[in-house]
Amino acid sequence: MKTLYLECAMGAAGDMLTAALAKEFNLPLETVREAVRKACR
Repeated sequence: MKTLYLECAMGAAGDMLTAALAKEFNLPLETVREAVRKACR
């Protein structure tokens, strides 16, 4: 398992970040959305 740390202090747009992660890691968009939701609780 790999861990990715994000520092969003400068304001990353949620939809753009989700799409970039899905494309970079070749993952289904819904998988990335779920992971972001869990991380941002």
